[in-house]
Amino acid sequence: MALENQIFGITNPQLIGFELTTVGLVLKIGFIAFAIIYFIFTLIVVRQVNLMTETFTTELAGFLKALSIFYALVALAIVILFFGFL
Repeated sequence: MALENQIFGITNPQLIGFELTTVGLVLKIGFIAFAIIYFIFTLIVVRQVNLMTETFTTELAGFLKALSIFYALVALAIVILFFGFL
């Protein structure tokens, strides 16, 4: 009796092979698709920040650009982690 197929010491036959089911596959594809769409959104935010800093110059323009790029890099890291773990 495998330990990973037990919940609170009770064997659950539905957990056996769950990773290969259609529901699991749909969830994986959904998470990856959402992460890719989120990354595209962050690229739009970077574009908007660059456009804003060109139009309206402030002392914080460099900081805002760096923050938006960091935001996009975090989103890219999430996409890569989803591909790696899922």
